[in-house]
Amino acid sequence: MFIKVFLALYVHIRYCYYLTYSNIKFKIKANRRSHKNYGDVMMKTKGANLAIGLLILILTLTACEAINSDIESANESSSIDQQITSAHISQTAGLNQALAEVRSATSEYNDVDKAENDGYTQFSIHIPFMGIHYLNNSAINPDGSSNLDGNLNRLEPEILVYVDDASQNPQRRLVAVEYAIPMNSDSPPQEALNLFPGLEAHDWHVHPSSHELPMLNDNWTIHGECHYQGGLGVFLAEDPNGNFVLFTPPTGAFGSWSGTIEPAQCPSTLGGNPLPPLLIVHGKWWTLHAWVWQPNPEGVFHPTNPRIGSGN
Repeated sequence: MFIKVFLALYVHIRYCYYLTYSNIKFKIKANRRSHKNYGDVMMKTKGANLAIGLLILILTLTACEAINSDIESANESSSIDQQITSAHISQTAGLNQALAEVRSATSEYNDVDKAENDGYTQFSIHIPFMGIHYLNNSAINPDGSSNLDGNLNRLEPEILVYVDDASQNPQRRLVAVEYAIPMNSDSPPQEALNLFPGLEAHDWHVHPSSHELPMLNDNWTIHGECHYQGGLGVFLAEDPNGNFVLFTPPTGAFGSWSGTIEPAQCPSTLGGNPLPPLLIVHGKWWTLHAWVWQPNPEGVFHPTNPRIGSGN
C-alpha cells in the first residue's frame, strides 16, 4: 500500500521536476544568448535538484517507517504458538505441540451449540477481560454441589470460554479453555504443574478471589460462589470485620450466610425478586486459562486477556 503511494508521489514529483527543469533550461538558453543572469538561473537549477532530492529522501524514510509499522502489527497478531511468555521459552517446542493438541481436541466447540449438546452449560456472565464461561456438567451434582475432582486431562477441559462478537460472528466465539480442580492446598499439586510443559505454580490462580471483583479489595475473603442457570453468580464472601456476606456485583452486599458452602446457603431471591434455579455452588478452585483460540499479549496462560474487553 505505502509502496504504491510512494511510487505515485515519486512519479508526480519527477513530472513536476521535468516541467520545472524544462522551464529553467529554456531560460538558460535564452539568457545565454543575452549573457544575463546566467549564474542566477544555474543556482535555481541546483536548488530545484536539492529540493527534489530532499523530498524523495523524506518520502523514502516515511515509507520505510510505515512498512516497519505494518510488520510490527503483523508480528503482534502472529499465531498463538508465538504468544508464549519468557518463563516458558525453554519448553517452546513441547508447549506448542501441547497447545496444538488442545486446539485440535476442542475445534468442534467453536460451534457453541455443539458444546452445549456435549454437556457444557453457561455458568457465568461475561467476566471482564475473560469472557463467558461454560462448565462441563460432569462437575455438577444433581443437588447443585460440586462434583469437581482432582483429575486433569489436557484434552478434556472442565471449562470453555466464549465471547459475544455480534458484529463479526452470528454466535459466540471460542477464545480459551480452562482447567479446574478443588483447592485443597496452598499451591497447585504436581499433577496440575505437569498439565503443560514448563508450567509454574504462578500460572494457576484461585477462583473465586477478590482480584476478580474490582469493587472489593484484598481485605475481603471470597469463600465460594453460587452459580445460577443463565450465568448469574452470587459470591459467598467475608468482609474485613469477619462477617459472612452474600455479594453480587455490581449491587454489592445484600444478605448474610452462615459460613458453610452448601447449596442451601445460596439465596433464592435477590432484592425481593426470584433468582433462576441454582446450577452449582462451589468453594475455591485452582484454575488455569489456556488462550488457545485468542492470542493473549500477556501470555498464553495469563488469567485475563486485554483483547477481550470489559464486556459484551
